[in-house]
Amino acid sequence: MVKLKEIIKKLSPEELKELEKELRTDSIHVKHIIEKEIKQNKVMKEKVCIVCGNPISQSKEPLTLFFGRRDFRKKAYFCAVDCLEFYLKQTKNPETTPKPKKTITKKRQLGILTKIIYSISKAFEY
Repeated sequence: MVKLKEIIKKLSPEELKELEKELRTDSIHVKHIIEKEIKQNKVMKEKVCIVCGNPISQSKEPLTLFFGRRDFRKKAYFCAVDCLEFYLKQTKNPETTPKPKKTITKKRQLGILTKIIYSISKAFEY
């Protein structure tokens, strides 16, 4: 409430009269502004940077990147400019990102061994 008092002290007389009028008429405009701000803060607390995993709420200047087709947009949140730059750099040059190692299933191993045995047996036939 102390911050609210400080904000009210900074208002001009015209703004104070307008605010008083809004509060007396039980205006939903002020209530809507407050609810919107609370909702925005709640959303930002749940978001994390996609690069480093830090909560966006702790960031001084959070960044949001919108991407995708027009009918299917996605959002990516970043805690700082360096995380955004890293993400863009990685998406521009996918060759630099480490590729996951291919795992060989037992069925695939059996197929490879069968081919090796077959080629060895062919080599010993005259």
